[in-house]
Amino acid sequence: MKNINLIYLRNGKILLDFNKYHHWKKIQEQYDEYMTSMDFQELHQIIEFLKTENNLSDDKTQQIIEKINKTTESVIEIDF
Repeated sequence: MKNINLIYLRNGKILLDFNKYHHWKKIQEQYDEYMTSMDFQELHQIIEFLKTENNLSDDKTQQIIEKINKTTESVIEIDF
């Protein structure tokens, strides 16, 4: 089980943050441009959410999955 935070920033960036936070206010303290965030426990949940909410093609969805799987970083930016 993973802890994945989908974070929307005021500057338009969308981040996946794999750090564990006990409250959304801790995420807000971490990011100056914080607007909102959602917590997911499984990768497939966040992929399905991103695909549905952003009307992503299968190719774009696969690119995001590959980016997530290849990263060694605790935070990555999602590009659409």
